[in-house]
Amino acid sequence: MKILLTAITVASIAMSSAFAEGKMYLQTPSGFLSGPYRFKLGEEIPGGTIVIPSKRRLELQKRLKKTIIPQIDFRQANVRDAFAFIQTASRKYSPETLPPGEVQIELDLTGYIREIHDPFAPQPEQLEPPPSVTISARYLSVQDAIILIADIISLNYQLDEDKVVLTPKYKLYGQPD
Repeated sequence: MKILLTAITVASIAMSSAFAEGKMYLQTPSGFLSGPYRFKLGEEIPGGTIVIPSKRRLELQKRLKKTIIPQIDFRQANVRDAFAFIQTASRKYSPETLPPGEVQIELDLTGYIREIHDPFAPQPEQLEPPPSVTISARYLSVQDAIILIADIISLNYQLDEDKVVLTPKYKLYGQPD
């Protein structure tokens, strides 16, 4: 009983210090953070979960938002090449205020199909190759570039502890999740 009370006391002290320092963040379902905010205990927040993120995650989020790519111009580019360009650009155009490094992007296209097919129609017999990317934009943050391309070609994006993971929104029936 004494150990449990000590653990609860330590957790409440950590939470109260996080409240006092404004280190509470709102995490969206895709893993991106917004904040810091100050919340009241028990307050319901629509659109996400209240978290106290790690230092690494905050650094990744900062790099995603603060690194601006001056120009993106893809014409029928392979998806892997497009995200490789963004990954390299995240290092090349990283502001001097951030430590050197690049955003890691993990692209998993297992079971990719462009859209959900009619469940009553015959299912495609093979996987579809990911579409090529055609986009022209200027002065996009790395985060906006990833989200824009992922939305165009039907990919989910998830912010992990130290990387961005992209997976298909729709998968061929019977493919593992």
